[in-house]
Amino acid sequence: MKYEVVFLDADGTIWDFKRSAKKAFQSVIKQFGYTGDLDLLFERYHEINGALWRRLEDGTIKKEQLRIERYQTLFQEFDLDYSVEEVSRKYLQAIANGRDLIEGAQEVCEYLSKKYRLVIVTNGMKETQTRRMAGSVIEPLIEKMIISDEISIAKPDPAIFEYAMNAIGHKNKETVIMVGDSLRADIAGGIAYGIDTCWVNADKAENHTSLQPEYTIETITELMGIL
Repeated sequence: MKYEVVFLDADGTIWDFKRSAKKAFQSVIKQFGYTGDLDLLFERYHEINGALWRRLEDGTIKKEQLRIERYQTLFQEFDLDYSVEEVSRKYLQAIANGRDLIEGAQEVCEYLSKKYRLVIVTNGMKETQTRRMAGSVIEPLIEKMIISDEISIAKPDPAIFEYAMNAIGHKNKETVIMVGDSLRADIAGGIAYGIDTCWVNADKAENHTSLQPEYTIETITELMGIL
């Protein structure tokens, strides 16, 4: 068996982040009396949040800015007079309880854990990721979780993978593969560090970059046919 360690991204790869985020966001925003189109409001929030996360990965903004700016921008666009700080606080509490898994993710983790050491490597926020993982069905299957927010290193910085390797005492890069849904974070970071990568391309997006992962799959369950 070539691989011994599988690095897994969290949101969008294992966790169904958008589904959990939508439930959390809409639940919170209704508490503030919003009576408009909740789906429209969430979709715009999701776009703004995604753009800010890409800036966070590029190192052009800080986590604290992201937390506030995503709501400031949204509320300005929709002319909403809600407390940004209060909405942010309530949302983070709600999303941390969102344990929606990508379809097939539990089965995949159970399968992989019998053959490999599983390590989550995520750019998520500490309080969200730790609370979500605690008591989840996949928690016993994961050896270690490396959270960018906790160590101040984010994908695609190769240093986060070096940190993960040291954290589990593993040395051989040739026996490690990174699995994730983000070309710019998971795949670019894994390639830069010198490990194999598997891109989970659920949206069937075209790869217009120079990045060439060893594997490309459309569903997480396809991993069981590769590993």
